[in-house]
Amino acid sequence: MERKSVLHLFTGDTFYSSRDAALREAVLNAIDAVERLGLIGAAEPPSIALEFLSNPLRLVISDNGTGMTRAELSNLFAKVGASASRVLAPGPTSKIHMIGEFGIGVMSYFLVGDAFEVDTKSGTESAVALRFHRSMIDEDTPAEVVASQRTERGTTLTLFFNDQSALDQLVAKFPFWIRNVAGLVAKSTSGEQLIQGGLSRAVLATDVQPPEWIFSCTLGPPVEAKAWQVFDGKAHVDVLYSGVFVESIDVQQLWGVEGSIYVDPKKFRPKLNREGFVGNGLRAELDPFLRSVHPRALERAAELLPGILADASVWSTPRAATIWLAIPRGGEYSAAAAKWDRVFRSQRLIRQLRANNAELLVSVDELIDAKAARIYLAPLNWGGATPSLRAAIRLLRDQGELVIVGVERDGGYLQSATFAYASTETVLVSQFVAELPQLIPIQNEADAILRREALVDVAFAPVRVRIVAVGPEASAMLIAGPEVWINAGVDGGKAIARHLCEHPYGLSSLLAACLAHAPDQIQNIANLFRGQPDSCFSIGAVRRQLIQSRVL
Repeated sequence: MERKSVLHLFTGDTFYSSRDAALREAVLNAIDAVERLGLIGAAEPPSIALEFLSNPLRLVISDNGTGMTRAELSNLFAKVGASASRVLAPGPTSKIHMIGEFGIGVMSYFLVGDAFEVDTKSGTESAVALRFHRSMIDEDTPAEVVASQRTERGTTLTLFFNDQSALDQLVAKFPFWIRNVAGLVAKSTSGEQLIQGGLSRAVLATDVQPPEWIFSCTLGPPVEAKAWQVFDGKAHVDVLYSGVFVESIDVQQLWGVEGSIYVDPKKFRPKLNREGFVGNGLRAELDPFLRSVHPRALERAAELLPGILADASVWSTPRAATIWLAIPRGGEYSAAAAKWDRVFRSQRLIRQLRANNAELLVSVDELIDAKAARIYLAPLNWGGATPSLRAAIRLLRDQGELVIVGVERDGGYLQSATFAYASTETVLVSQFVAELPQLIPIQNEADAILRREALVDVAFAPVRVRIVAVGPEASAMLIAGPEVWINAGVDGGKAIARHLCEHPYGLSSLLAACLAHAPDQIQNIANLFRGQPDSCFSIGAVRRQLIQSRVL
């Protein structure tokens, strides 16, 4: 290979996604150093000090790790590919704890500047300090020996920045990349302490037993209401190497699971630039683990629900309904679903249809406490239903019967979730039927409900014709199953009744009245009587008197 081309590849923006890699790699190397010290039995707690400084612009990272001898330093920094995790690990069984893999991380230091210094002291030799310059890539120039400042075991790395923007970028991205690193303290150029990022969002930790390739994890539902507002139906998990962020993993349907995991990178295939893993190995292992965590995480989420739902200005009715409808049901989710139902039974997520086109939101508990003899269930799309169904709903509302309809989910919320139910009415029917009075779907009873309001039968054969007051939603004349109804609830229906009293004989009289006052139904009525003679329809004198007295 062309040596210079390869080395320039490692120090250019085509290999690392950004200059942030310099910060990430520097901290990872410090973590490796203190990890190695612990593996050889030292009891000293880890200490990593990170400081951004001015005049000159630089980042200084010091650790109390193992340090390096002159030979080790030469091997590591003179040979690209010489990894500390292989060269300096105490033994073969200890390599699994080391992060370094490819021995090219130090090349990322040239992303922010043209030079860096390494000042290191092992426990067996005196300190040695070297300055490395970018010109070493193009020329056979040795490292420059500089005065060491170390008196104690460990390593100090100094990265010199070419410009202020590079330093500002690393300060700004510090909390994104550095999370939960034990013993690390960082300061900005002003001396202000930099706070590690920790989790992407604070979560209510769930007790889980991770597999051996997860060194530690913090997983659970987010505790802040604003985090719940942006649920998309996926789990969002940050993957860390010893507290340094590597990548995020999203898993469909496992909403409510967020947090971080610290994985053993040796189990998978890290990318050469350590910005994620090669292939789907991590995801294939992580998916079943997160699925095992999900039921318990939703149980814990139920503990947060009362506080999360408290702000009605934030939670619209459809959105609150959506999160209830998205709870998985049955099997390992039974305990979580039961806890969510106990919370949501007091939430007003059922629409009660009342007289005069009024509506009221009610809860499951309020429906139970109403002590009604029956509850009528209207379909979600009842506004576009058949005239007879709409008329039956109107009649029941006006009579003061308990008529309810469910709330549908918000289609823009929890898009990647799987929904157990279509509306809150289906939750009601499925989960609370034993506590409620008789539930009657109106679409199954609409004709019977309206038939109770029949004023008079006009004719019986070959087709029953009735005058029924079904209200203004229905046409003046309509077909209800095998029957023809004349709607006395509208002026057109009364006009038809009057016409029939004045012209009581012949099917043509009925069709003429329909054409004049309910033209939208003429084809249906004609089809119903198709093939019948004109003489099939007549109204006797007694029945005309009944129509006059009850309708006109």
